[in-house]
Amino acid sequence: MTERAAHLVDHVLPRAPVRQWVLSLPFELRYRLAWDHRLCRAVLAVYTRALQGFYRKRASASGHRDGRTGTVTVIQRFGGALNLNVHFHTLAVDGVFVRERDGSLSFTAAKAPTDEEVDTLLGVIRARILRLLVRRGLLCDDAGEVFDESQAPPLHALYAASVRQRVAIRKHFEEGRRFAQSHLG
Repeated sequence: MTERAAHLVDHVLPRAPVRQWVLSLPFELRYRLAWDHRLCRAVLAVYTRALQGFYRKRASASGHRDGRTGTVTVIQRFGGALNLNVHFHTLAVDGVFVRERDGSLSFTAAKAPTDEEVDTLLGVIRARILRLLVRRGLLCDDAGEVFDESQAPPLHALYAASVRQRVAIRKHFEEGRRFAQSHLG
Protein backbone atom coordinates (compact mmCIF):
# COMPACT_ATOMS: atom_id res chain seq x y z
CA MET A 1 0.00 0.00 0.00
CA THR A 2 2.81 2.43 0.79
CA GLU A 3 4.35 1.61 -2.60
CA ARG A 4 1.14 2.65 -4.35
CA ALA A 5 0.97 5.86 -2.33
CA ALA A 6 4.58 6.65 -3.20
CA HIS A 7 3.85 5.97 -6.88
CA LEU A 8 0.88 8.37 -6.78
CA VAL A 9 2.95 11.10 -5.13
CA ASP A 10 6.02 10.61 -7.33
CA HIS A 11 4.45 9.88 -10.72
CA VAL A 12 0.71 10.57 -10.89
CA LEU A 13 -0.41 13.53 -8.80
CA PRO A 14 0.79 16.95 -9.94
CA ARG A 15 2.56 19.32 -7.59
CA ALA A 16 -0.66 21.02 -6.59
CA PRO A 17 -2.98 21.06 -3.58
CA VAL A 18 -5.01 17.89 -3.14
CA ARG A 19 -8.26 17.48 -1.19
CA GLN A 20 -9.63 14.17 0.06
CA TRP A 21 -13.32 13.48 -0.49
CA VAL A 22 -15.11 10.46 0.94
CA LEU A 23 -18.45 9.19 -0.32
CA SER A 24 -20.30 6.91 2.06
CA LEU A 25 -23.43 5.16 0.84
CA PRO A 26 -26.70 3.81 2.30
CA PHE A 27 -26.52 0.27 3.70
CA GLU A 28 -28.63 -1.26 0.92
CA LEU A 29 -26.38 0.23 -1.76
CA ARG A 30 -23.19 -0.83 0.05
CA TYR A 31 -24.56 -4.36 0.09
CA ARG A 32 -25.32 -4.33 -3.63
CA LEU A 33 -21.99 -2.73 -4.59
CA ALA A 34 -20.13 -5.41 -2.64
CA TRP A 35 -21.03 -8.03 -5.23
CA ASP A 36 -22.24 -6.06 -8.29
CA HIS A 37 -18.96 -4.73 -9.65
CA ARG A 38 -20.51 -3.19 -12.77
CA LEU A 39 -22.85 -1.16 -10.61
CA CYS A 40 -19.96 -0.22 -8.29
CA ARG A 41 -17.99 1.15 -11.27
CA ALA A 42 -21.08 3.00 -12.54
CA VAL A 43 -21.72 4.62 -9.14
CA LEU A 44 -18.06 5.59 -8.94
CA ALA A 45 -18.26 7.17 -12.41
CA VAL A 46 -21.36 9.17 -11.44
CA TYR A 47 -19.62 10.39 -8.29
CA THR A 48 -16.33 11.38 -9.94
CA ARG A 49 -18.08 13.15 -12.85
CA ALA A 50 -20.12 15.16 -10.36
CA LEU A 51 -17.00 16.02 -8.35
CA GLN A 52 -15.05 17.09 -11.43
CA GLY A 53 -18.05 19.10 -12.62
CA PHE A 54 -18.15 20.80 -9.22
CA TYR A 55 -14.56 22.01 -9.70
CA ARG A 56 -15.18 23.09 -13.31
CA LYS A 57 -18.31 25.04 -12.36
CA ARG A 58 -16.54 26.84 -9.49
CA ALA A 59 -13.60 27.70 -11.74
CA SER A 60 -15.88 28.94 -14.52
CA ALA A 61 -17.73 31.18 -12.04
CA SER A 62 -14.41 32.83 -11.18
CA GLY A 63 -13.49 33.39 -14.84
CA HIS A 64 -11.45 30.27 -15.58
CA ARG A 65 -13.29 28.64 -18.48
CA ASP A 66 -12.55 25.09 -19.63
CA GLY A 67 -10.69 24.22 -16.43
CA ARG A 68 -9.93 20.59 -15.76
CA THR A 69 -9.07 18.76 -12.58
CA GLY A 70 -8.15 15.17 -11.82
CA THR A 71 -9.07 12.53 -9.29
CA VAL A 72 -7.77 9.22 -8.01
CA THR A 73 -10.17 7.00 -6.09
CA VAL A 74 -9.67 3.96 -3.91
CA ILE A 75 -12.70 1.78 -3.32
CA GLN A 76 -12.55 0.74 0.31
CA ARG A 77 -14.59 -2.36 1.00
CA PHE A 78 -14.54 -2.53 4.80
CA GLY A 79 -15.17 -0.37 7.84
CA GLY A 80 -13.35 0.07 11.12
CA ALA A 81 -14.94 -3.08 12.53
CA LEU A 82 -13.83 -5.03 9.44
CA ASN A 83 -17.46 -5.11 8.40
CA LEU A 84 -18.52 -4.89 4.77
CA ASN A 85 -18.69 -1.17 4.01
CA VAL A 86 -18.13 -0.18 0.38
CA HIS A 87 -17.24 3.50 0.14
CA PHE A 88 -14.99 5.72 -1.95
CA HIS A 89 -11.89 7.67 -0.89
CA THR A 90 -11.00 10.21 -3.57
CA LEU A 91 -7.99 12.48 -3.90
CA ALA A 92 -8.93 15.45 -6.08
CA VAL A 93 -6.54 18.06 -7.37
CA ASP A 94 -7.95 21.00 -5.44
CA GLY A 95 -8.35 23.43 -8.30
CA VAL A 96 -8.23 23.42 -12.08
CA PHE A 97 -5.67 23.45 -14.85
CA VAL A 98 -6.37 25.86 -17.69
CA ARG A 99 -4.70 25.87 -21.12
CA GLU A 100 -3.16 29.28 -21.85
CA ARG A 101 -3.04 30.88 -25.30
CA ASP A 102 0.60 29.81 -25.73
CA GLY A 103 -0.38 26.18 -25.06
CA SER A 104 1.04 26.00 -21.55
CA LEU A 105 -0.99 24.94 -18.54
CA SER A 106 -1.60 27.12 -15.53
CA PHE A 107 -3.10 26.00 -12.26
CA THR A 108 -5.67 27.88 -10.23
CA ALA A 109 -6.19 26.61 -6.70
CA ALA A 110 -9.73 26.34 -5.38
CA LYS A 111 -10.96 27.90 -2.17
CA ALA A 112 -12.18 25.48 0.46
CA PRO A 113 -15.78 24.51 -0.27
CA THR A 114 -18.47 25.89 1.99
CA ASP A 115 -20.87 23.61 3.85
CA GLU A 116 -23.62 24.76 1.48
CA GLU A 117 -21.52 23.86 -1.58
CA VAL A 118 -20.80 20.40 -0.16
CA ASP A 119 -24.52 19.92 0.56
CA THR A 120 -25.38 20.95 -3.00
CA LEU A 121 -22.74 18.60 -4.45
CA LEU A 122 -24.06 15.75 -2.31
CA GLY A 123 -27.58 16.47 -3.60
CA VAL A 124 -26.33 16.27 -7.19
CA ILE A 125 -24.52 12.98 -6.51
CA ARG A 126 -27.57 11.53 -4.76
CA ALA A 127 -29.96 12.51 -7.57
CA ARG A 128 -27.65 11.08 -10.24
CA ILE A 129 -27.14 7.79 -8.38
CA LEU A 130 -30.90 7.45 -7.90
CA ARG A 131 -31.42 8.03 -11.66
CA LEU A 132 -28.80 5.35 -12.38
CA LEU A 133 -30.60 2.90 -10.10
CA VAL A 134 -33.96 3.66 -11.70
CA ARG A 135 -32.50 3.19 -15.21
CA ARG A 136 -31.11 -0.19 -14.17
CA GLY A 137 -34.39 -1.26 -12.59
CA LEU A 138 -32.87 -1.57 -9.13
CA LEU A 139 -34.95 0.93 -7.22
CA CYS A 140 -37.61 -1.01 -5.31
CA ASP A 141 -39.67 1.68 -3.57
CA ASP A 142 -40.17 5.40 -3.11
CA ALA A 143 -37.88 5.54 -0.08
CA GLY A 144 -34.92 4.75 -2.32
CA GLU A 145 -34.36 1.28 -0.91
CA VAL A 146 -32.28 -0.96 -3.13
CA PHE A 147 -32.76 -4.67 -2.64
CA ASP A 148 -33.22 -7.29 -5.30
CA GLU A 149 -32.25 -10.82 -4.29
CA SER A 150 -32.91 -12.29 -7.72
CA GLN A 151 -29.32 -11.72 -8.84
CA ALA A 152 -27.66 -11.94 -5.44
CA PRO A 153 -24.67 -14.24 -4.92
CA PRO A 154 -25.05 -17.37 -2.77
CA LEU A 155 -23.56 -15.67 0.29
CA HIS A 156 -25.81 -12.60 0.04
CA ALA A 157 -27.18 -13.09 3.56
CA LEU A 158 -23.64 -12.83 4.96
CA TYR A 159 -23.00 -9.66 2.90
CA ALA A 160 -26.23 -8.09 4.11
CA ALA A 161 -25.50 -8.96 7.75
CA SER A 162 -21.96 -7.62 7.56
CA VAL A 163 -23.12 -4.32 6.11
CA ARG A 164 -25.51 -3.96 9.03
CA GLN A 165 -22.92 -5.24 11.54
CA ARG A 166 -25.14 -8.17 12.49
CA VAL A 167 -24.31 -11.81 13.14
CA ALA A 168 -25.66 -13.72 10.16
CA ILE A 169 -25.23 -17.26 11.40
CA ARG A 170 -25.84 -16.95 15.14
CA LYS A 171 -27.94 -20.14 15.28
CA HIS A 172 -25.14 -22.21 13.73
CA PHE A 173 -22.54 -20.43 15.84
CA GLU A 174 -24.44 -21.21 19.06
CA GLU A 175 -24.96 -24.85 18.02
CA GLY A 176 -21.24 -25.20 17.31
CA ARG A 177 -20.30 -23.60 20.63
CA ARG A 178 -22.61 -25.94 22.57
CA PHE A 179 -21.28 -28.96 20.67
CA ALA A 180 -17.68 -27.95 21.42
CA GLN A 181 -18.44 -27.40 25.12
CA SER A 182 -20.20 -30.74 25.53
CA HIS A 183 -17.73 -32.84 23.53
CA LEU A 184 -14.42 -31.09 24.11
CA GLY A 185 -14.78 -30.19 27.74
